Order: sequence, then structure tokens, then C-alpha cells
Amino acid sequence: MFRSIAFLLALISFYHLRAQRLVKITEQTQQVSLAGHLAYEVDYQKNQRFEQIIKIFKPQPVIHNHPNFGNSPHPHWVRFGVHYTGMNPKRLSLITKGIDSLEVYVTDSRFHALKSYRTGSHYPMRQREISSAFLTTSFEVLPDSIYWIWTKMHNVHYRLAASPFILYSQEAGRTYISIQQFYHSIYIGSMALFLLLGVALAYFFREKIYWYYLGCIVCALCIMLIYNDYGYLFFERLPIFILNKNALGVLSATVPVFYLLFAEQFLEVSRQVFLKTYQISRIVIILQYSCMAVLMFFQQTLFEYKPLFYVFMGILSTINLVYLLAKWPSPAAKLFVGATLPVTITVLIETFSDVHQWPVQHIHNAYYFTTLIELLVLTGGIVYRFKKNEEAKFRLEEAKYKLEEEKYRLENEILKIEFNTQRRERNQIADEMHNELGSLLAASKFQVGVLAKEYPETKWEDIKEQLSEAYLRIRDISYQLRTNDDDTLQSVLINKYKRINIVDFSFDNLQSVRFDPFIEAQLSGIISELITNALKHAQCSSIMVQISYDQPQLSILIEDDGRGFDLKTSLKQNKKSGLTNIEKQITQNMKGQFTIDSGPRGTTIIIKVNLLPHPL
Repeated sequence: MFRSIAFLLALISFYHLRAQRLVKITEQTQQVSLAGHLAYEVDYQKNQRFEQIIKIFKPQPVIHNHPNFGNSPHPHWVRFGVHYTGMNPKRLSLITKGIDSLEVYVTDSRFHALKSYRTGSHYPMRQREISSAFLTTSFEVLPDSIYWIWTKMHNVHYRLAASPFILYSQEAGRTYISIQQFYHSIYIGSMALFLLLGVALAYFFREKIYWYYLGCIVCALCIMLIYNDYGYLFFERLPIFILNKNALGVLSATVPVFYLLFAEQFLEVSRQVFLKTYQISRIVIILQYSCMAVLMFFQQTLFEYKPLFYVFMGILSTINLVYLLAKWPSPAAKLFVGATLPVTITVLIETFSDVHQWPVQHIHNAYYFTTLIELLVLTGGIVYRFKKNEEAKFRLEEAKYKLEEEKYRLENEILKIEFNTQRRERNQIADEMHNELGSLLAASKFQVGVLAKEYPETKWEDIKEQLSEAYLRIRDISYQLRTNDDDTLQSVLINKYKRINIVDFSFDNLQSVRFDPFIEAQLSGIISELITNALKHAQCSSIMVQISYDQPQLSILIEDDGRGFDLKTSLKQNKKSGLTNIEKQITQNMKGQFTIDSGPRGTTIIIKVNLLPHPL
């Protein structure tokens, strides 16, 4: 009885095997589609051995062009048969991707296992036939032979789909993988360039928009690397955080956050205008990450709570839409929509994958492509925005410069007015002292002389000498107060320091040249202050002043052999010091150059000003 039942089961199994259409392979076959040749069985027990599956396998046709079983948590056995009609042995490769755990068994027509192979995302890349994101299983077929290929597919917390799921000749398969790896390299290389750009922008400009731009790039790149198993390039054994898909969950939930933060900066959204919207967005972000932290703390898988996070992501996307509508039709809003619309559509397609059942691998390929387009457009937008900001800054700086120019012009006008006023007042005082007081003293001296004749017994000589001395002093003071148009910069400095032996002057091409009296007075005051500083603080034994004129440049060199000083410390401690004021006068008022070099062996000061001769 038992043997009869076993024979009957074997007969039924053999019937099912024969009922499934075989894939015809010739020596010239390079690639063959398996659509219409696939059958599957669900392993509800999750741990059935291959020998048991062969006995109970009840083939159900795969209705898609590739295995696609939605979000099923159970392993699925997929089977197809190959009939090789060639004259020489041939090696074939089954290529697929995106499967956490893949077991492949090759049997002959009598179900004897010829080859078994385990691979998938939970196995290191180095254990694969080819170290790439693609899963390959190669096997040899002999002339005029039939083979059955059984694959056990299992995904954790993710859609169970295998695309591509194609049979290649071994050479054609390697070529296909090389081409796909080239596309991956283009994506990774492009993202690396964007990443370097984002790091440079964030480092040099320290603005929030560049940090959010960098966050978008990092999330997109990490999603690609994790999904395509590049994590094994960095880890000997993948952390559970990656294996249970929580890493993908956190990254997927973080992308809308960075989009929102980037949009606020890119669209220049005012927090005051959108205060409630801004507060709602921050509450949603905090709730989202709090929920993720709690779930992961209790060792839960985020993908089991997808509807909850879809709500958070939907709210953030809606807030983004509110910002865009408020800023529409500004160029920034249009550009942001143009950049993010393709990738948004791709994300929506993946979100509603249970409806359309498109292969998740194709959706991810579209995500990579649209991400590149998005970042390219947003980078162009950032460059455009940066250019606008720089132009605005330039205009602002230009306006400030013009304002400063006007301010300095007015200051110079005021100084000139004050200088001319003081000049007139000094000349008037000098005239009054010389004419009025001098005449009065001369008359007093004359009266004393008359009195001396009338009263010779009185000593009048002391009084006459005092009056003579007072007269001479008043005359000297009046001469000093009077501004003489014939006094040059050279003569003023020589007369002022003729009694100080350590000050040595040298003049070149200044004998017959005159400048604006106001400028000469300013230069005389500056040079005098610098000499005074050296005399007071430098403890020097000599001060050399060289003044030369090579039209239109007037060069002034002041050098001493004193002890010098720390210029940076001095200017930092005394922001309103004489040196700071002198530098401001030279560089801003006179549009000249002011240089100081100070050390233990002395101080050298160089002043260069462009001046044209001024006929008096």
C-alpha cells in the first residue's frame, strides 16, 4: 500500500515536471527570457529541505515576466526547465538581484541534484561567483540533456521580487554584469562628485542650505550602497541594523526631512510668515524620529510599521507643497519642482508597489537616475542662487563703498574747511598780535625812553629790556602762528626738528614741488606723529626720514634703530591708537599705502601716496 502511494506521488510529480514548458537552449544562445517558463511553490514552513520540496512541489505559473510575490514573508521556490540541444557542453549563468537569501539547485531529468549554491544579500560579496550587486549561479549543460533549476527566494521585511531573472551564456552574463557595474560606477562617481561639492560648500560657506544639500546626497548614496550590497565592502559581517532593513527605513524617512529643510532655505521661506507650518513640521520630525528610536529600542523592524511612517512622510511632503505654492511662480519654486518631481513620482510608485506590482529593482534603477537629475538641477539652482547672493553682496558692498567714499569726501571737505578756517584765524591772530600788541609794546618802550630822560635818577633799563623781550616773543609767536604760503613740507619739517640731532632728513625732487596746503599739513602732522612715537617709545639712537617724489607718487620712509614692537598686539589692544588713525588717513582719505615692519632691530614705516603738484 505504501509503495503504491509513493509511486503515485512520484508519477504526479513527474507529470507536473513534464507539463511545465522547457526552455530551449542551443549552442548559439546568448540570452533567453524565462517568461512563461516559470512555476513556483510557497514554502509556508520556511525550512523545508530541497528533497521534501521535490516531492510536494505543485507548480503554479508565474504570471509576471519575472518572479514577483509582493510582501510575502514566506520563502518561494521557483522552478524552470532547460533542454539543451547543442553538440558541445555549454556553461549557463542565471542572473538576478535584490534577494536576501537565494538557494539554487540544479538537477537532471531524474531529479538528481548536480549543483547547489547559496548566495544573497545576507552573504558576503566575496562568496559570490562575481563580486557585484548581482547574484549569479553558473552551471554546465551537456548535449541533448534536460535540466531543472530550482531557486529558493526569501526576503526579510521587503518585497520578494527578482528582476532581472534571466538565463545567459556565461560570457554574455559577464558582459551584462560589466555593463551594469559601469552604470553603477557612473552613479557612484557622480554622487561622489556631488558629495565633494557639498562638503566644500558646507565647509567654506557654513550656511544651512549647503548642509541640507549634503544631507540629501548622503542619504541617496547610502540607500544605493546598502540596497546593492556594497555594505560588504566596509563590513566583514553586516550589522543587524542593515540586515533587518532598519537602515533603509531610517534613510527613507530622513530623505523627506532633508528635502523640507533644503526647500525652506532654497525657497527662502520666512519662519515668521509660516510660523504654524514651521512648528508643525518640527513636531512631525521629532515624532518621526522618536517613533523610530522607540521601535528600534524594542528590537522592532521599521518596515512592519510602514503606514505610520507614510503618514509622517506625507505630512512633510504636504508642507513642502505649501511652501512651493506660496512661492509660486518664482524661479526657485519652478526649479525645485522640476528637480524633485521625477524622484517624487518614483518614490510614490515604490510606496504604492502593492497596487501595480512593478519590479522593485526597476523602481530603484529609476530612483538612481532621477536622483542624479535632481541633484544636477539642484546644484545648478544652488550655483544660480549663489551667483544671485554674490551679486547682491557685491551691490551691497558697492553701495557701502560709495557711502564710505561719500563719507570720507565729506570728512575731507569738513577738514579742509576747518584747516582753512584755522589758517585764517591764526593769520588774523598773528596780525593782531604783531600789529596791535607789537605796536603797543613799541609805544610803551618809547614812553619809557621819554621817562628815562625826564627822570634819569630812576633805573629804566630793566623795564626797557623786559618790554623788548616781550616784543620779540610776540613777534616770534605771530610768525609761528602765521601760515606762510612759501613754507614747504620740507622747510616745515626741517625747522621743526632742527634742534633734534638724531632726526636726519633726506629729500629728493621736492625742492620746486608744492602740493595742496591741506595735504601738506596732513602729511606734516602724520610724519611728526610718527617721529614723536619713535622718540617716546622706541629708545632709538637715530631716526632717518626719506621723502622722495616721482610724479605722481610721493614716497615716505621713516626708519629707526629702536627696540620695535608687536604690531598685531598693539593694534588689537589699541583699536583707536595713533597708528590706526594714521593708517585710516593714508589708506582711506588719501587712497595711499601704509606699511609697517617692526622687529627687535627697529621699525620701518613706508607711506606711498599719489599726488599731483599744486600751483599756489
